[in-house]
Amino acid sequence: MKIVLLITIFLITISCTSQEQKATVQLSVSPAVKQTKENSTIISTLKLFLETKNSDPAKNIYWKQSDFNEFVYPYAAIATIEKSKFGPDYYQPSLMEIIKTDDPLKKIVKIAYIGYNYETNENLIQCIYNVIANVEGDKIVFSSYTGYAALSWKKLTRESITYYVSPSRSFSNTDAEKQQKDIEKLCAFFNSQPIPIRYFSCTNPIEVFNLKGFDYNTMMYASSTGGLAEEGNIIYSGNNSEYYTHEIVHIYTHSICPYIPKIIDEGLATYLGGSGKFDYKWHKNELKKHIQNNKPDYTYLVENPFERLYINDETPIPYLIGALICEKGITDLGSVGFLKILREHPENANTWDLLAKLGITRENIEFELHKILDRK
Repeated sequence: MKIVLLITIFLITISCTSQEQKATVQLSVSPAVKQTKENSTIISTLKLFLETKNSDPAKNIYWKQSDFNEFVYPYAAIATIEKSKFGPDYYQPSLMEIIKTDDPLKKIVKIAYIGYNYETNENLIQCIYNVIANVEGDKIVFSSYTGYAALSWKKLTRESITYYVSPSRSFSNTDAEKQQKDIEKLCAFFNSQPIPIRYFSCTNPIEVFNLKGFDYNTMMYASSTGGLAEEGNIIYSGNNSEYYTHEIVHIYTHSICPYIPKIIDEGLATYLGGSGKFDYKWHKNELKKHIQNNKPDYTYLVENPFERLYINDETPIPYLIGALICEKGITDLGSVGFLKILREHPENANTWDLLAKLGITRENIEFELHKILDRK
């Protein structure tokens, strides 16, 4: 289950791009890359793209514009990826290979991001990432590896969900039917029409990362299950299943309550969709047993909802704190009243201002949440 949290942290970190000016990129090129005319154009265009990728992505002339309609932010995975605790430009790109595909107008461009620690004389690799170079006349335009890789995946539509199923697994009608029943419940809860969703159904988180373009990432081996929701109403599931209500809740909250605080967003997804293999009731019971001998720092976890604190590697404590807050709000105000507060929460507003409307403060949060835990 931990990969859900890890991927979320990763994407939040890399998606917080600024309107930076053109950056200086030290692009190294492997001797394995043949110096043909076409490859030279790919290399020069790649350098220009990497120098401008952290400015307004929708205006980047080196990336296929249709990708922004399909994926909203198609190269979020390498936005600001140069940053580390050693400096803002610590990891630098190295072009490893340019690989032919069955389509003569498409090439796979393999990039490694590597940093050098002068204190230890060690090279540190952040990731190996693939993009597609599209030959358009005498110029090159890049596009998402996901769009290319998923062309060979089976595509099926079930009500509001379009599934893209990995060739390594079989589609489960049982899971899809179960998911539709949950979506009906979500629509009733949010008073919403079904939101069209694209659902990439992978066998495990490694395949999720591969589909998103990674040959290697420091987080791709952290857990055997998990996934994420992304802009564009996209679900990436690494659970070997067509059922993933927790992440689908995020699609609805981001559409209906766009400035929902992260602790409430994850809490509501856990309250309505559980976490990992278990529902909210199961996790709630685990937290109740846990706090008999362990006292969480409730205030800190409200402000740091992606802190990696688990009970038996399964129950994410911050998410459960958020879920308890949601249970209190829904119990006290009803779903309509609770959602009204979430919808009206302003952009960049303080989370504690919202919690105050639910009767929760820094001083009483432990007392209020323990009351919820003690409910049958």
